[in-house]
Amino acid sequence: MTEGSPQSILLAKNLINNDDELIIDLGDQYLDLNEFLEFIEKNKGDFDGLIPSFEAYYWNQGYMIIEENGLIERVSEKDKIPISTHSTACISYFNKGRDFVKYAEQMILKKRVAANGIYLPSLVYNEMIEDGKKIITYPCELIVNLGKIEGANVFEQINRPLKWKKK
Repeated sequence: MTEGSPQSILLAKNLINNDDELIIDLGDQYLDLNEFLEFIEKNKGDFDGLIPSFEAYYWNQGYMIIEENGLIERVSEKDKIPISTHSTACISYFNKGRDFVKYAEQMILKKRVAANGIYLPSLVYNEMIEDGKKIITYPCELIVNLGKIEGANVFEQINRPLKWKKK
């Protein structure tokens, strides 16, 4: 058992410690990845990391502070009082897999955990930011939380085909 997904992901270090792009999807949220991937492709090389975001203000989620120039200043996870209304989606993009490996290991050495005591991929970005890396956000129109049955039910409702009543 690990103390969070970054430690679990690092078990595959030999496969991701390279210059290839890395996308980490924790699978407990739904968002339209097509536009997200198109944005990455169009802007490749302009940033080192990318976090999809949406506007929210619920405790127990990830949030970020975004500077006026669009760069992310800081990421926080699972705080009782969110640091902003810019919530993180559970998908993390790294331009190079080796950046995730380096900064995840650094984060773990420093014992930088979320407010709930576990390591999370989005917190790796704080290490990158401190090292001068460019981390930006991609605003999403629709994010559905699938971590609980209520979220899955909402997802099913908005994605089911419409049925018309017969007259």
